[in-house]
Amino acid sequence: MHDAATALLLTTLAIRVFGPDALRLSKRILTAGVRVGITGLRPPAPDEQHTPGGELTRGDGE
Repeated sequence: MHDAATALLLTTLAIRVFGPDALRLSKRILTAGVRVGITGLRPPAPDEQHTPGGELTRGDGE
């Protein structure tokens, strides 16, 4: 019985300590994934072309 109470207390403490950071990290990862997904869905403008690194460059030399 004592081991179960200790495990519950330690789990609760770990969630309280690391929970906010884990949620913030998850939100940043999901936001970045959505941003990448939206960029992939958008058709490139006529004056843009894709480089091998996946970055967009302007077709007029800029």
